[in-house]
Amino acid sequence: LFGTEGGAREKYLDIYSQVKERGNELKFILFYLSPGDYHRFHSAAKCTAEKRRHIAGKLYPVKPSYVQKHPNVFIENERVSLFGKWANGFFSTTYIGATNVGSIVLNFDPELQTNNPAHRDKQIIDVEYEKALKRKSQSFLTPKHCESADGCDDDSTT
Repeated sequence: LFGTEGGAREKYLDIYSQVKERGNELKFILFYLSPGDYHRFHSAAKCTAEKRRHIAGKLYPVKPSYVQKHPNVFIENERVSLFGKWANGFFSTTYIGATNVGSIVLNFDPELQTNNPAHRDKQIIDVEYEKALKRKSQSFLTPKHCESADGCDDDSTT
């Protein structure tokens, strides 16, 4: 979700401890989309995206038989995570690239560029969204930028 560098584990543990302090649990669901499946994705809940983290990486297969033999696929493959809030607090969704998959596209963020061979060195690109943008039943925000190998500091803007 957060990558493997630049304090990623600490960020996860911070979110996890906040969740536990509120008396909640942190859950996740992983959906595998086979090549013949519908590949557009939709929000699981009405939410607001506050930050996008794009972690460039490989594009290995994600079919279950490959993942069983290569358990690090989900931390090695390119992925885009959205972080924000919904009615019950923190909300996050992560989209993971794979072999023979086109780019990950977020209709509300035209600046996102995935599946780019120039970014395959695990570059982390963080974008914090500033201004709310309403889209049907979801609200999203317009981006401010931060690009680095370690991601953004909380107070960085460009």
